[in-house]
Amino acid sequence: MNTQYLIVGAGRILQILIALAGMRLMTHLLSGAEVGNFYLILSLVAYFSLVFLSPVGLYMNRRLHKWHQEGNLLNYFACYNVYVALVSLAAALFLFLGRKFFGIGSGISPAALCFLAAAYIYFGTWNSTLIPALNMLNYRKSFTALSTGTLLLGLASAVALAKLYAPSAVLWLSGQIAALFALSAAALAYLLLKIKDKPDMGYVWARIKTPELSGVLKFSLPLLVSAFFMWLQNQSYRLIVEKYLGLDFLGSIAVGLGIAAAIAAAAESLVQQIYYPLYYSEINTPDAGKRKFAWDKMAGVMIPLYLLLTIFVSFLSWHLVNLLVDAKFRSAWIFTVFGAWVEFARITTNILSTVAHSEMRTESITKPYMYGGLFTAAGVFMASRSSAYTYLVPAALVLGGFITLFLMFKSMRSVMRFSLAVGPLKLALLLALPFPLALLVKNPQGSIPVSILILALFGAYMAAGQYLLYKKQNAGGLNG
Repeated sequence: MNTQYLIVGAGRILQILIALAGMRLMTHLLSGAEVGNFYLILSLVAYFSLVFLSPVGLYMNRRLHKWHQEGNLLNYFACYNVYVALVSLAAALFLFLGRKFFGIGSGISPAALCFLAAAYIYFGTWNSTLIPALNMLNYRKSFTALSTGTLLLGLASAVALAKLYAPSAVLWLSGQIAALFALSAAALAYLLLKIKDKPDMGYVWARIKTPELSGVLKFSLPLLVSAFFMWLQNQSYRLIVEKYLGLDFLGSIAVGLGIAAAIAAAAESLVQQIYYPLYYSEINTPDAGKRKFAWDKMAGVMIPLYLLLTIFVSFLSWHLVNLLVDAKFRSAWIFTVFGAWVEFARITTNILSTVAHSEMRTESITKPYMYGGLFTAAGVFMASRSSAYTYLVPAALVLGGFITLFLMFKSMRSVMRFSLAVGPLKLALLLALPFPLALLVKNPQGSIPVSILILALFGAYMAAGQYLLYKKQNAGGLNG
């Protein structure tokens, strides 16, 4: 098991490096407006993925081991494929009408907008379904190779198209879609070789004609509603900013927030790849006490790790931006500070929401996301009409995130009387005390070697702190 975690960890470190290199190359090759277009398309794609596909995907994660044991996993994947295709086509139609009547994505041609969105949704969904399924089924080497290959091929294809033809968001995304398609096909082929399940098209067709949706709907409908408000909170600001503040400002704030999001997502993915297979396996039991213990253990490790990372990003943001993006986006460092806390609120809220997944009480997460999403969207709109929008727009995102976090905490406590250890959080804050010293290092000329040195020193300290937190919590030494 330790060897498997080492493989996953090494692969994730490589993926982080590829993703960060991709951000540097994209901001170097694309203009501010094209970067704005890139993030706008991703926001539109995220709407359909989060609202219509992610809730069903979570249900499939919850049932994956059971279906595999029954020999029906590929049959359910085949049924899901029909749904994914319908959502992708509906997204293309919706965006065509939105472009025509409301000017959504006016910087991109209607045909390109519709094709990119539909293709990214379809192949992105299958890439994020098949490859993580391999991890859930303990095929960690193939999971690591395929997930790393997706990023590497996507970056190579995007850079090649941007250099050979034109540095545009359309071609950059086209390169990534090609990689999503290729590696999804490879993951499916590997899955067919490894598992004993055989697709039964008669069974699949019977399920499609007379679907038994009560279990899916009970689990997924509340998540669908919640996902809409989650998108409203985390993604809708891009549409508002594009309309009222323009693509150049959208490119700048999206890059700054994107750096924090990329670092947080990298850490979140690494931790989830290690803990979530065990967590979902442990909660697959009728014993409520065991489910509570599984959540307490998982959250007690994950939240302090994210807190330490958040403080690190906050105080090292200037050096991170200087290293990770082109010089023309250097002023986006202030958005990275805000973004670090947006991401901490988002990740912690997600961890709390897994209580509802464990107890199959997903209706309980709707109100926190609803109130938080509405507050955030309204706050961003009002902030965009102010002369101080540079600071007020990201501040509205942070405040909205913490409102959602507070409401989620209250809601989940009514579902499960979980215990959140305070000791690891105190230790994380104590370990973070040296990070403000990074502010003493001035680098006005934007020297890359200086930023690398500072990040290496403080990063090594942060990694040691993460390891200490992990060991202390696993040893049971921090409970208070």
